[in-house]
Amino acid sequence: MPEINVTFADLTLASPFIGSQLDPAFIPEAAETDSSAVLLPPLTEKGLSHSLDTDEILPNNDLGIARDSAEWLLREMNAETYLDLVQDTTRKSAVPVIASLSFSHRGNWLRYARRVTQAGADAVELRIMDHLTNERSDLIEKRAIRIVSLVADALDEPVIVRLRSCVTGPLAFAQALCDAGAKAIVVESPRITKISDTGIHREPGSPAVAVETIRRLYRRVSAHLAVDVGPANIDTVTGAVLAGATAVIHVPRPEKRALSGGLESWMGKKQHETIFDFRGSLSESRLSASVIEE
Repeated sequence: MPEINVTFADLTLASPFIGSQLDPAFIPEAAETDSSAVLLPPLTEKGLSHSLDTDEILPNNDLGIARDSAEWLLREMNAETYLDLVQDTTRKSAVPVIASLSFSHRGNWLRYARRVTQAGADAVELRIMDHLTNERSDLIEKRAIRIVSLVADALDEPVIVRLRSCVTGPLAFAQALCDAGAKAIVVESPRITKISDTGIHREPGSPAVAVETIRRLYRRVSAHLAVDVGPANIDTVTGAVLAGATAVIHVPRPEKRALSGGLESWMGKKQHETIFDFRGSLSESRLSASVIEE
């Protein structure tokens, strides 16, 4: 039987599959639903903020002390809800749990990275590109690197960085993130805008661009690589690993071990004993080396 276990961001995983958007009812059986680790939804600043009913604020409070206190309390209540989610998931799950953060204010990254790991998270994903969009690219990269360095220096747990799909020029930036302390890089599929009679929606697009980015980064950066593909099938999985991905983040199906069984079957037909036997075999670095050797 082929071995599909991997090491991703210093986490030992039974398979390359990391489950996201997992139904809480499935968490105790995560490994059986093709989830060798669980990626939690991100804690965001939008989630930390609440609109206040002005009628609840004392009318004679000209200095706004009551408003400030109420806003702080509501933020803390919402943060505690997320920390409870981390604790509950780690308690129920037999696989590693990865918390996710998405902020724009620098101070929140370190504060909540510490708090989620204290709550039991085995690793922290930083969605640093979610808000860094209205500046020059060089300034965005500098801010992102500072954030990663700040968090990685403060934690014992591994730091994972999520990037947008990019097929041009990601190499230097990705390696700088590794130098700053990132143990792994997740490349997500580009989102597409759909307009319907119910409104405007942004949905994950084809994972092809994300996989192409992985193909260009493999063996050229020191961190492990993962791709977020949403709902996955065996062709998507094998394509991602052939490009160089160590892990595949996906939305699990209810069928037990559908992807794991499919991957083992595919590897058996190809006579691969481990993931390492074929990971990155279609990467740009591997193909370039083959051309040089010829």
